[in-house]
Amino acid sequence: MKRILSFCFLFSVHNVFASPLPALLRDALIHDPSVMEARAEATSARSRVEQARSAHWPVVTATGSKLLSQSHRYDYDYDSEDILPGIRGEMNIFASGAIEADVSRSESEAEYYRYKVDEAGEETIRSFVSLYLDA
Repeated sequence: MKRILSFCFLFSVHNVFASPLPALLRDALIHDPSVMEARAEATSARSRVEQARSAHWPVVTATGSKLLSQSHRYDYDYDSEDILPGIRGEMNIFASGAIEADVSRSESEAEYYRYKVDEAGEETIRSFVSLYLDA
């Protein structure tokens, strides 16, 4: 009886650790450094598209200034502790197509990196399957 249990245990352990090829490929695509790098570049390119589009938006800035230190002969100049608040606004009225060109360039770059993600994934799958079949 003890032999049968140990025999069953050995075969069950092998089946527990055996993973199907699709699961191994999925894990390889998630954790492969080249695919992760390509994904990060694609994400960065998408954010650069949004950054280029944001050049059309107005910019409002709140400012504040205060005299931190000064050196004068007379002490009555040091009495002012006021903070001078301010608001500044900027709006791009005419860019002669520069913003649209930047958006178009950024969109092309994002598309390029999308294809780089696919290419890195395909290369990872090809090398992984080659190693899997050799083993």
